[in-house]
Amino acid sequence: MKFIKRLFLLVLFIAGALVGYAQYKNLAFTDYEGILASLQQDVSDWVAASQQAEAESSEEVEITEQQNLSSEPAPKKRERLRVPANPYSQLDRYVRACPTEAEVDVATLAAYLGERASSDIEKARAIYIWLTDNIYYDDEGFNTGNYSDTSPSGVLANRTSVCDGYSSLFFALGYEMDLDVLKITGYAKGYGYQPGKRFSRSDHAWNAVRIDNEWRIFDATWGAGNGKSVNGNLVSTQVFEEYWFDVDPYEAIFNHYPEDPAYTFVEPSLSLRQYEQFPYVRKGYHQLMQNGKQIYNSSLAGELTRFPDAYSVKTYLKTVTMPLERELELGQSYSFVLQAPEAEAVALIDAEGNWEQLEDDYGEFSVDYQPTTTGELKLGVKTSAKQEYAIVLVYEVVGQVQ
Repeated sequence: MKFIKRLFLLVLFIAGALVGYAQYKNLAFTDYEGILASLQQDVSDWVAASQQAEAESSEEVEITEQQNLSSEPAPKKRERLRVPANPYSQLDRYVRACPTEAEVDVATLAAYLGERASSDIEKARAIYIWLTDNIYYDDEGFNTGNYSDTSPSGVLANRTSVCDGYSSLFFALGYEMDLDVLKITGYAKGYGYQPGKRFSRSDHAWNAVRIDNEWRIFDATWGAGNGKSVNGNLVSTQVFEEYWFDVDPYEAIFNHYPEDPAYTFVEPSLSLRQYEQFPYVRKGYHQLMQNGKQIYNSSLAGELTRFPDAYSVKTYLKTVTMPLERELELGQSYSFVLQAPEAEAVALIDAEGNWEQLEDDYGEFSVDYQPTTTGELKLGVKTSAKQEYAIVLVYEVVGQVQ
């Protein structure tokens, strides 16, 4: 009985829908064939329209995917050069935190320093940092000739010494830590040196360590600070100097000449007399140029006889292209390219006070420069708006105006 009622309701619903459809199409309800034909056409049109819309949507997706595949990725935003990170920062902190109980003798200190050092260069770094941080230069001993004990144990106990003590303790610690290490005595162009000086006796001591089968130079004495003359006496200042750690022998040879020429570690070697005649070079020059072997060979051949005055500054600098010689020719063109990530500006200043700004390209500064006046030409670096330009290099422009 329920089924018959539901069937009857369905028939009524269909009949009502047909009546409504006939009225919407302006057809007579009795025109059954017309109603069916019209309904069939509408269904066909609806199916065709649906298929067309689906095809257009698929085509649009395909085109979009093709565009995504063919379009090149957007270029990354270029970043300014950065100061290279200190690869030994964690080791340096560890060494500088050395407890007093680890400093009682060479063996215990070496054990502590070697605890976090996994390679020969790290062992040498640990020794260099500890020495430059804990041993002070013996000004009184230097000025009077009455030196304190320079043996490793004496230096460790007194915490003061001259170059002989620094290098002796470096050697003792390095030997204890299984380094291939040497203590070298020789002739230095350091405190009190005047260009052209003849050496009659050795006056300095430093170390060499074999790193990856190559000998490198380490001077913890010069790495611990610097000195100046006050009323004829040496007065030193304790300040850490990074440069004298792991120095290229082709750079060190300009101011460190060993008593035994076998310890120059340069080829071809040179004699003491040649060393005396070698041009005087400040460490700031090598810090900037960083091509010691080329500079050495050119100097040995007599092609490079004068160097620009160079001064260290408290910011990272590295030259890409820079004149090596001091004298620049009037009217000639020279390329200056310098990496200075922290610099706000870099400029050349000639003898008449004319300024030539180097173009800043994300921390790399450059200019092709042609001197127009004789006299000193200075390269200056400015690191902030509040600071003045610090002079880095001083050249000399020579020649005659044509």
